Amino acid sequence: ANLQFEAEHAILRNVTAGSCATASNGQLVNMSGADTRSMTFDKIVAVTAGVYKVTVYLWNGGDAARFFRVSVNDVVVNDANG
Repeated sequence: ANLQFEAEHAILRNVTAGSCATASNGQLVNMSGADTRSMTFDKIVAVTAGVYKVTVYLWNGGDAARFFRVSVNDVVVNDANG
């Protein structure tokens, strides 16, 4: 089964959720700006050990490149410009 986690339900650091008519659940999180901004999903536990696929959707909102990092259990698994 697929699990889905929405950004507005994450632990937000230096960001807030805002209204957006075209976003899922009508909300989005603005992550642009300082490197001190973050979003954390906690209490996610795999039933068994193994490799799991994580898909991240982001909306740039413009033409500028955006940097983002994905980490699992404090290990960086993706470090890219998107």
